[in-house]
Amino acid sequence: MPQIDEYVKYGANGICRVAAVERLKLGPHMAPREYYILKPVHQNDAKIYVPVENETLVHRMRPVLGEKQVEALLMQLRGRELAWIEDRRQRACAFQAILARRELGELVLLAGCLYRHGKAAPRGLTASDEQVLRQVEKIVEQELAFVLRRSSRSVPDYIRAHLGLAGEEAT
Repeated sequence: MPQIDEYVKYGANGICRVAAVERLKLGPHMAPREYYILKPVHQNDAKIYVPVENETLVHRMRPVLGEKQVEALLMQLRGRELAWIEDRRQRACAFQAILARRELGELVLLAGCLYRHGKAAPRGLTASDEQVLRQVEKIVEQELAFVLRRSSRSVPDYIRAHLGLAGEEAT
């Protein structure tokens, strides 16, 4: 159970601070219920209400890793690779599944896969693969910039360096 003032990742909303747990009546025909009130760190005025008893929604709240955990994860991933899938449709499905799960390790491996393929392919990445890379970078940048207290622009180079891909960029 997340605690007040803890930071969590919450689906597409990214990193949020658990601002409160309150009993609220959000609709005229609804009974009062307990809600986690989340405040996305990159959207000052936004609030997200997550019913405490809704296990599916609560399960989407995942703890944000600490700096040492992130560094340990990146060290575990060094030397590992996500295999390139030649079939465009199968690749798109696999990449979308990884994006949907939003697991940091998988996302970093996907970024590495795309960096490597972009460098090796004569024409670079396709437009759809480039779009996936931008989505992955945005998700990972947000979390790592927050955890490591870095600018989001420095995160791709940080990832490449920790994966042993320094100097590689998708083209």
